[in-house]
Amino acid sequence: MRNNKYVVFVVNPGSTSTKIALFENDQKIFQENVNHDIKELQACRTIHDQLPKRMATILNAISDHHLDLSGIDAFAARAGGLVGLSGGVYRITENNTLYETTLNSNRHPNVLGPQIVIELAKIYGGECFTVNPPDVDELCDYERVTGFKELFRESRGHPLNHKENCIRYAQSINKHYEDLNLICVHLGGGVTVGAHCKGKLICCNDCLSGDGPMAPTRSGWVPPSEIVKMCFSNTYTQEEILNRISKCGGFTDHLGTADVQEIVKRIEAGDEYAALIYNAFIYQVAKQIGACSVVLEGHVDAIILTGGIAKDDYLKKQIRKYIEWIAPIIDQAGEYEMEGLASGAIRVLSKAEPVKEYTGIPIFNGFKCKGAPILKDYKG
Repeated sequence: MRNNKYVVFVVNPGSTSTKIALFENDQKIFQENVNHDIKELQACRTIHDQLPKRMATILNAISDHHLDLSGIDAFAARAGGLVGLSGGVYRITENNTLYETTLNSNRHPNVLGPQIVIELAKIYGGECFTVNPPDVDELCDYERVTGFKELFRESRGHPLNHKENCIRYAQSINKHYEDLNLICVHLGGGVTVGAHCKGKLICCNDCLSGDGPMAPTRSGWVPPSEIVKMCFSNTYTQEEILNRISKCGGFTDHLGTADVQEIVKRIEAGDEYAALIYNAFIYQVAKQIGACSVVLEGHVDAIILTGGIAKDDYLKKQIRKYIEWIAPIIDQAGEYEMEGLASGAIRVLSKAEPVKEYTGIPIFNGFKCKGAPILKDYKG
């Protein structure tokens, strides 16, 4: 500790940059988005080959900004590529299963998070953690079932930002996250609406696979039979279809932009099609919130709006008409991923929450009821 404050350095690797931040307790005293040389990254054969280049850039930033990491308590990193696991704070060591799993995954640069903080800890000391990774899976079984017996729904959302917002709200009313039923609405490039039942994210749309509301760059739900027709039309490649679902659908497909501020300006200037699409988006988000309220059997303590799009006053005004009867609406616009990583580490350091050990065993191993297919038969 430094001046009776826990000091935590946070690392969140992205495609071409790495977010870094330094916290003293809940106060962020430094943050920067460290950009990496794109040509150098592209020259790497695998994501893991990027590690030395990213490390050098991060260490330069620490030096350039004269950050004092001596006596640091912990490093916290975004970590992906894991099997489904329960929410919480997980320990990272050079010899544990979590670290080994990320070494064998090549899906996204966030798999480098554990490796980066381990290298930093070798220099500065301190413990290493990850908090509510993207692979958090707390879905109830009803949420997993689909109409195809060989497919089940997987958990893909924004658990770090979801859970941090829920914890912050609970603290603001002097309660625990585990005591409340909450609906958290992450409104960003991807949109996820989740039902949090007593500390578990039991229901959430899979925005990456085209589930739930459309989003700035994602299609959201599209009638499956129409997708099948497109796939067999000889007009599109598989990659083109997948890109329309997860990278260039939604606002981008309809309006040629993912910028909500630009869309709102178009609406104010009288663009009727922009108004149709944006209002349909708000309608779809509200409908997903309503579905989550049913999952919670109507017992909803609050609806939390978070993410960058939640800053838009037009959206907040319009969506209130649909959902204010369900529960109080809490405005926590913006992103709290860096804060979530730091606060999780601090909860463990202060003994407010136990640290977890990653086992590498997925939390979902198939439905346990008699007659259900065994896991190897699933294609989800």
